[in-house]
Amino acid sequence: LFDVYALDGTGMGLSAPLDQSDILVFPTAVDQGFTARNNGSAGTLIIIDQAGRRIREVPIGANTSTWIDRDGITSGLYSLLFRTRQTSASQPAGRLLLQ
Repeated sequence: LFDVYALDGTGMGLSAPLDQSDILVFPTAVDQGFTARNNGSAGTLIIIDQAGRRIREVPIGANTSTWIDRDGITSGLYSLLFRTRQTSASQPAGRLLLQ
């Protein structure tokens, strides 16, 4: 219809949806902390800054909700990954804006 195409490595075009993990993080814009609800197997939530550095790793139990306090993490936009203990594969878990 609109001659949509993609060039690998350019970020242009339509991409396939990312595999989502069984973890839900809310709220995504926070002042003090946030909740991570895990509907799957146990693993580790990894908080990564915009430079790609691991800021914190938080263990999350299977089928639980965990409150994660900000504890000195500076304001900014962070990416979240969830790594399960069974497969050690990391999956995207969203983004987080600390105000």
